[in-house]
Amino acid sequence: LETPITQKVVSNYISYTATTTATKLAPENLNRKELIVTNTSTSPLYLGFGRLPSSTDYAVVVPYNAVFFTEVTDQIIGVWGAASGGQANIVERV
Repeated sequence: LETPITQKVVSNYISYTATTTATKLAPENLNRKELIVTNTSTSPLYLGFGRLPSSTDYAVVVPYNAVFFTEVTDQIIGVWGAASGGQANIVERV
């Protein structure tokens, strides 16, 4: 009889209020399995992986009410096009 392999999944949750100032949404984490970013702001959220993003220089843009999934282990930095309320909800699975 084989013993099943079980894997413990830990999730960290945090949220950040929309701002036009660059915000570190997640630190570099080599153990990260998945990062989920949900943008509830009506303004687009620009993401940079390991560097500061802007509205013209970014890795990914997350529109209003969109969800972005990634396995990137770099630091994730975000900035909104405008501080129009809402937030980024971050779930990190390790």
